[in-house]
Amino acid sequence: MPMNRYKIYSYPYLADYSSDYRKSTFRLESTPGKNADNIVIRVSYKIMNQEINQEIAEGKLKVVCQIYCRTLGLVKTKEFNNKSNEIITSFDPLDLEEEVEIKAYLIANISFPFKNKDLSIKWIDENAFVQKNNIIGESNSSIITIKHAKSGDKRSIFSFVPNKDMETKDGVRILLSEERIIFSMSPDMFKYFNRVQSKKEELVICGFLVPAITEILSNMKEKDDEPNNFNLDYQSKNWYKVIFYKYERFFDKDPREGLISPFLAAQKLFTPFALHNLMNMVAIMPGKE
Repeated sequence: MPMNRYKIYSYPYLADYSSDYRKSTFRLESTPGKNADNIVIRVSYKIMNQEINQEIAEGKLKVVCQIYCRTLGLVKTKEFNNKSNEIITSFDPLDLEEEVEIKAYLIANISFPFKNKDLSIKWIDENAFVQKNNIIGESNSSIITIKHAKSGDKRSIFSFVPNKDMETKDGVRILLSEERIIFSMSPDMFKYFNRVQSKKEELVICGFLVPAITEILSNMKEKDDEPNNFNLDYQSKNWYKVIFYKYERFFDKDPREGLISPFLAAQKLFTPFALHNLMNMVAIMPGKE
């Protein structure tokens, strides 16, 4: 929700780049941590302007925090209580990765004539008026970095390994292990994958992953009055649980019901947002399968 810093508003705007105030500032700090299996982010703000703080306490203004993970496309908004300048929010570890930008916004709760003793000279003779839901200020951006463990971490459900004994140059075999879905590749195919992966071309990487997930989702579908040996054999595996969990969250449906085409579901899960969310970290392992 970044505002246009070159736009002229009909009311004063509090920001680092704005000259509408003389000394007032709006600063934000954030600290990441962990609580059990979740990522916890503590966010606090400080506004150096007594009148604005009073209007927040009275409910005329409110402060809203936006947490944005560009890598996964996640956006979460949290409103600060008007009696506290701190919030603590938690996330599933699979929902955040790499840089996370956190910013706070000052928003009008009601419409009212806006006056402030710290306004710059250009506002002295102006009758400023803010309307409900006007954004009238923004803090600095706070950037935190979320790093997940790479190869070997249990959250990595995919592995790509070279197989020197594979004769076909473009050969790929899919193996299902306890923790991961393993793509066993010929040396030439493994070089190609590394080249693609280094460029972060997610859509090309999906050329490997979508067919595999399509087959797995097809095998998950249960038929009436028939035991599903695939689910019985693999439901305790880590990769199965992750796919099941992400499918359920993404579609709000049980993948075993098979209500969505497996190919369509696999494609939906592998949009840039869901791709990172599902893969978290791809484990690339040296040596044979």
